[in-house]
Amino acid sequence: MRRARTVLVAAASVLAAGAIAWGVYAESREARAQAILSAIETAEEKVPYTGLRQLVGPETVELRLWSMEGVKRVEFVGVTGGTKPSRLQALPRVPFANGFPAFLKPGQSAWKKRIKDYDLAVKNYDVRVAGRDVVAGRACEVVEVVARHPGRASYRVAADLENRFPLRFEVLAGAERLFEARFKEIEYHPAFPPKTFQEPKLPQWLKVTPEAVPPEGLPSRAGFPVWLPVWTPPGFRPLTSEVVRVKLDLPAPAREAARRFLPLGAPKLDQSVAHVDWTDGIAVISVVECAADSDLWAIARKFMPGYRPQKSVDGKATAVKISDRLGAAYIVELGGTVALVAGTVAAEDLETMIRTFERR
Repeated sequence: MRRARTVLVAAASVLAAGAIAWGVYAESREARAQAILSAIETAEEKVPYTGLRQLVGPETVELRLWSMEGVKRVEFVGVTGGTKPSRLQALPRVPFANGFPAFLKPGQSAWKKRIKDYDLAVKNYDVRVAGRDVVAGRACEVVEVVARHPGRASYRVAADLENRFPLRFEVLAGAERLFEARFKEIEYHPAFPPKTFQEPKLPQWLKVTPEAVPPEGLPSRAGFPVWLPVWTPPGFRPLTSEVVRVKLDLPAPAREAARRFLPLGAPKLDQSVAHVDWTDGIAVISVVECAADSDLWAIARKFMPGYRPQKSVDGKATAVKISDRLGAAYIVELGGTVALVAGTVAAEDLETMIRTFERR
């Protein structure tokens, strides 16, 4: 009996030691993955550079970039390839391209930052080194960031071996490449010409003021009914919750020019927008809402010429899909509120989320 008890104790000790060892290994693996992602993200923000960057899609867009201490200047160089307007150009430019009012753009700066939460990212993505490559004449280590959840994009980054700067960034759906941004040439720590980063002054007639507000406080601060989902895709958690105050008072010449969009010209505005983001560490889902009868929405609709509102059915939200480039975007009108719902996730996930909207 004593021998049997000794064997059981020894076995339990081995199992416990194995569990502890596996836990330590898992933690160290996650820490290494976080370190890889952090080094790449930090390098792009901290390393001063100038370079020619190509955005590869139906055609290749070339941009000249200058960056120092996180401040960037971008200059359009040209477009090569493509014999007809891209499918993206034919769609309302929401939320993955320019052309939409910044104060209504889902995600705002969250779309630009690749890694939103390092701890969450390594729980939802498998980070692994996948070899070497040469980009813009620089030796690189290729890092793959593979989604653990089906229907979600994965990523591949070629990072400079010397300083971890991301010289190529790809968005993948399985074996299909959805998007690629790569540097054709790069120079680190260049001598910048004077006034390279001189910021243009914001127009005095437009003021956009964000205020962090918890989800439960959004309706009272926004001044209209706010609708939020009960369900979000697996692995997502809240990132941002705010009310954005928009004040617009165009000068007379600009007001007259606005008549081509609005019969009476652009009105004075002093209205609010509710904005909530969720993230899985890399992907983002955003909900941006305003009052359906507001002048703000009347103006915003002019940026979406193909949009036609749909009535709700049995009190449930009816969504109109307006974009599906690198994700999906929908307009939902329900209970006196208009919501722009967008995310870099599968369209099916966004549609499921929209069906769970409840008034707050």
